[in-house]
Amino acid sequence: MKNKIHIVHVAEAWKGGVATYVESLINAQVQDKHRVTLIVDKNNFEADLRQLNCDIVFFNGSRNPAKIFNVSREVLAHLKALSPDLIHCHSTFAGVYCRLQKPSAKTIYTPHAWSFYKEDVSPLHKKAYQWIEQYLAKHTDRIICISQEEINAALKAGIPQNKLSLLYTG
Repeated sequence: MKNKIHIVHVAEAWKGGVATYVESLINAQVQDKHRVTLIVDKNNFEADLRQLNCDIVFFNGSRNPAKIFNVSREVLAHLKALSPDLIHCHSTFAGVYCRLQKPSAKTIYTPHAWSFYKEDVSPLHKKAYQWIEQYLAKHTDRIICISQEEINAALKAGIPQNKLSLLYTG
């Protein structure tokens, strides 16, 4: 018999491809009888679009640099109260909120497209985002990339290869 664990997914936005990906993971994990919780920004959650069979906890997200530490503290307080076995954070800001301070549980991060790899980002911002991701990788047990291109971008940005795994979606 497999050991059942408590998995917490953290997402800033609940729409589009990220929502589809996380919803698929949640459904599979619930089907395997794991306890699953979703922590999501209440300002970016379209509850009428999704039927989830898991607990949902909301936080007040912000992309304002002056508020990121406060949001991170709120998310980490939820994580501490939930005491999960595994944390899986999805996309840039959820990844920052979770990994700014190392959570006590094993932590997985899926970037769903690196912030430093976007074409509409200035070279200065790209460099800053690379540095931030290098730092946050230290607080991450595994980074799941969903394409070889994402792996290559991570390596080029200086993210350690031993943190990276490739897992195609679909």
